[in-house]
Amino acid sequence: MSRSVGLSEAIRAVLTEPILALAALVTLAGDAVTLLAISLSAYWLGAPVGEGRELDRRRGAFVFGCALGALSLTAGLKTFFALPRPSIGVLAPEAFGSLPAADVLRAFVESAASASGYGFPSGHAIGSTVVYGGLALVSDVGTRRGRAVGAGLLVGLVSLSRVVVGVHYLVDVLVGIVVGIAFLATVISLTRGADTTRAFALAVFLGVFAVIVAIGDAPRDAVALLGVSVGAMGSWLLLDEACRPKSGRERLGTLLTGALVAGGPGALIYAFDLPLPGEFLASVAVGAAAIAAPRIASIGAAVLGSAGGSEADQNVSR
Repeated sequence: MSRSVGLSEAIRAVLTEPILALAALVTLAGDAVTLLAISLSAYWLGAPVGEGRELDRRRGAFVFGCALGALSLTAGLKTFFALPRPSIGVLAPEAFGSLPAADVLRAFVESAASASGYGFPSGHAIGSTVVYGGLALVSDVGTRRGRAVGAGLLVGLVSLSRVVVGVHYLVDVLVGIVVGIAFLATVISLTRGADTTRAFALAVFLGVFAVIVAIGDAPRDAVALLGVSVGAMGSWLLLDEACRPKSGRERLGTLLTGALVAGGPGALIYAFDLPLPGEFLASVAVGAAAIAAPRIASIGAAVLGSAGGSEADQNVSR
């Protein structure tokens, strides 16, 4: 039976240009880079562990571990099933002619709908279910029902957007949501709640699975994910516990530090086609730096504070 079950074509048949442009924007919320950035930001900006109702750094790191595991699981499943994406394509160029900035809109939609590789199951559906669902589970902000509804709505919109822009069949995203829910439930069960170390260990295990399945079939993404998972777990074990922030300013400093020591190098790795051993080692370094960012920021702040104090003492002595 066709994965489209006739619904994908029906949805595309009633589309209008503004809906397609909106779907292209919504789909970015389920992109792998977006999900990793959100989960890492939750870690870097996390509150002191055990204090208040905010999301603390330990639980933020747990969500990051879940994100890595979900992405590796997706890579392995896609290669295992090896099912193609739909060939529906985006709207014709003239469809945007009546809209302001038509060329910009079309370029944006084409970028969002330029997914390559295999199509089943949907990585956006799996990843958004795990990350947004994970944040809803471990956060104390608001009510549990409110967080669940918000996460469910976001996952639904991201999943639908993948069908609208024409890169997935409806079955792909529905199965992706089911896989994401099953994965999240398994992680919670295996980690006995939100054990960050076990979440990273599971991410490493799934990373190995993805690399084994992908051998001989463009394993670059799988190797990079495994490397980041190994680096993140090693750094977490070495540091033993997330460095506790003392102020909102320190948390913001950690975010900027993390973007510098992990985000920048990560973007460079993605941009350059390194040999697989180099890709793995560089990814290990990025994963380690991402987890070590709070400690790096704390050391940097102490050094700057010490330097500033020395200058002040010299001025007083004069």
